[in-house]
Amino acid sequence: MNGYFSIPANIYERLVSEGKGAAGKQERGGILIGQYRGPHIEITDITLPGKSDRASLFRFDRRDAVHQRSAAKAWRVSGNTKTYVGEWHTHPFGAATPSGMDKRTWERLTREAGEPLIFIIVTPADIAFFRAELGNNGIIPAPVHLRQLLPSPDQGTVPE
Repeated sequence: MNGYFSIPANIYERLVSEGKGAAGKQERGGILIGQYRGPHIEITDITLPGKSDRASLFRFDRRDAVHQRSAAKAWRVSGNTKTYVGEWHTHPFGAATPSGMDKRTWERLTREAGEPLIFIIVTPADIAFFRAELGNNGIIPAPVHLRQLLPSPDQGTVPE
């Protein structure tokens, strides 16, 4: 797995805020919108849960059309460069570690996309980043640790 991904500081801060509000509540989630730059992935936007999404304490099912509409609009407005690059969701309890269901979902989504994807799990105390890409035996989800945010107020970069 080569490459980096970048996440703007305002999106990172929004995700941290989602995590802080997640304690004991139903999971929340959405998609990551961005663009591929060679082996690198640049996150430029996220969606928030819509009214038709389904959630419980241990599951988030993205069903609302707002996610697809947002990705389609980003594609159109960007001249066909911005697209779906992954997903984020909260875990209201425990560590920011993917469940078996998370890993199965990530494998399906990565196969459908045919490109590496970024997945983010946010808890009240932590945020974890994962890059998933296809390998010989399914997907290879690799944790990516936040090392530093760039000094720029607009964007942070997370090296793998």
